[in-house]
Amino acid sequence: MTTTLYGNTWVGDTAPTTPVWAGQQWVAPTSGTVYWRNSSNTAWVATEDINAQNSVQKSGDTMTGALTGVPNLAPVESPDFTGSAQLGGINLATQLMLAQLRQDLQSYITETVRAQFLAQTKLSGTAANVAFSSDVLMTTYSAISSGHSVSIPLPFFASDGVQASRTQILAYGWSLIVFSPGLDTNRMGLVEESPGSMTLIATGAWGYDTTVGIQYWAFAVR
Repeated sequence: MTTTLYGNTWVGDTAPTTPVWAGQQWVAPTSGTVYWRNSSNTAWVATEDINAQNSVQKSGDTMTGALTGVPNLAPVESPDFTGSAQLGGINLATQLMLAQLRQDLQSYITETVRAQFLAQTKLSGTAANVAFSSDVLMTTYSAISSGHSVSIPLPFFASDGVQASRTQILAYGWSLIVFSPGLDTNRMGLVEESPGSMTLIATGAWGYDTTVGIQYWAFAVR
C-alpha cells in the first residue's frame, strides 16, 4: 500500500521519508502499528496498535499483562487502597506496619538481652533470694568481755533490701584481727557465746583493753 499523507497523518505500510516533520503521525494498516515522529525529527516511534485497546477505561477495565517498574501501584488482587492491599491472599505490610514491627523487634531484643543479663547478676530470680555479707567490726576487749558481746550482722538481700532473719542463715564465720604489736595473741581468743547465737565474746588473757577487728561473713537464703 502506498503511503499517503492525510493532513498530519501518513497512512501506508512503508515508512514515510519526505516531507516529514516532528510530531507527524504514521499508521501502518497491515500491522496496525501507530507511529509518531520524534521531537528531533530523526525517527518514527511506535506508540500503539489500532487493532487493540491500549488505554484503561475510566469505568473500569481488565489488565491482561503484568505491569513492572511502576512505583506505588496497588496489586491486581486488591487494587482498592481503602482496604487491605493483598498479594496471593496475604495482606501487604504498610510502611507504618513495618515501622511498628521494627519497634516491637527492638523492644523484644532489648527485653531478651536484659533478661539474659539479669539472669547472671544479683537481680536474677535465683540470686534475688541469696544474701551475703563480709566486713570487719572494730571493737575493744571491754566491749566483748565481762558479760558484753558483739553480734555478727545479718546480711541484706540486694534485690529488695530486706534483711535476712536468723532462721535464713545457712553459714557464717569470723576471725580475730589484732592491730597492736607486741601482744601475746596466743592468749587472746574469740568464741561464740552459745552455739548458733552469732554473738561473740572474748576469751583468754588479753593483757589490756586493746582495739581489735573482727572479720566476719554470713550467708543466707530465703
